[in-house]
Amino acid sequence: MRQLLLIIMLMLATQTPPVAEAKELPQQVAAVLGIPFGTMTEIHGTIEDARDTGMKRDVGRTLIHVLEISGHKVKKPFYLPLATFPFAGHVLPKRGRLVTLRGYEEGAFRGIPHGAFKDIPVVANDGFYFESCFRVTAIIYR
Repeated sequence: MRQLLLIIMLMLATQTPPVAEAKELPQQVAAVLGIPFGTMTEIHGTIEDARDTGMKRDVGRTLIHVLEISGHKVKKPFYLPLATFPFAGHVLPKRGRLVTLRGYEEGAFRGIPHGAFKDIPVVANDGFYFESCFRVTAIIYR
């Protein structure tokens, strides 16, 4: 029994950690709205797109320039991508429209971690990062 335990300990000590690129990952993922992911809330701001952000990754996406969260003005407005439920039939307002949206923040990891280029050709990219978006459940016009 003691020998088996020693063998297992030696095997574990010589194994490479399963995530060699872990130092590239964020240590903690935080919601940009300042409330937990999945919490229903209302945000108020202007509908915008890549012409406003100047970011290539925003081409074809609709964003909101967040001015208020749950009725409280934000200190520094920021952009947040929007997502809808196709089955709900919501049509996001046109660029430039001031609007209040009800929904919740969600997110996902995007991009390509540096270590992947050991196996695939190197391409221009934004790296590997976590991106939040606001999932719209209702559009409220003021």
